[in-house]
Amino acid sequence: MGTNAAPKRGFKVRVVGEYYARSKHDAGKKVVKSYDFEANIPTLTCALNTVKNKLLTPVLKNIHSDYVSYRTYHITEITPLDEKSKLHMNKIEIQYMSRQALVDYIGEHALPVDSRLYPSLFKLRVAVTEAKTDPDTYLKKLALRKSDLEMDLQIEDLNPGLHDRPETPANVSMANTVPDKTKAIKKNITPEKIEQQATDRVKGLRKDMIKTGEHGDTSEDEALDV
Repeated sequence: MGTNAAPKRGFKVRVVGEYYARSKHDAGKKVVKSYDFEANIPTLTCALNTVKNKLLTPVLKNIHSDYVSYRTYHITEITPLDEKSKLHMNKIEIQYMSRQALVDYIGEHALPVDSRLYPSLFKLRVAVTEAKTDPDTYLKKLALRKSDLEMDLQIEDLNPGLHDRPETPANVSMANTVPDKTKAIKKNITPEKIEQQATDRVKGLRKDMIKTGEHGDTSEDEALDV
């Protein structure tokens, strides 16, 4: 008599970034390539460290035969795998929820958000955050934005899958970049300087997005530490 497999527990994370690969044309050189994978972790405590130390290298070795080392890693989406994890998920930042998790969250908290108006997952996260923080202000902004949101829907209808892409580091907080020490030595630039330059660029992008109304409060971009 067989036994049923135990249900999965914990959280599914979507990880995107870049890795160094062996060049096909020159064995002594490395090229930068992109990756995108999903994996499960037992807890959100130190989630980014768990991905870095336990998942990145073994997973990337399995799916990319030319893998040498990772360069960047970003958690763009977190999905709870069981009811207990789902309850815990409600306590963390909305910016890491999947579309279905957001739809459920809207229903559970009776938020005045029509998810159909936001084919962009990022914009849906911003809308849910605004509606949760200040529903009245959100509704006033919605009245001003509605024609633009309806245009987004029309564009999505004419270009299916337009928003089905990994999010960029500029709007994802749970991210990290590993400096290329080899290049740093050649250019006489320390890894710390490279990392600071990358941080400054991301901050600049965030400021631009805030000015144009494409990004929420900057407090949403603090790294998650649960």
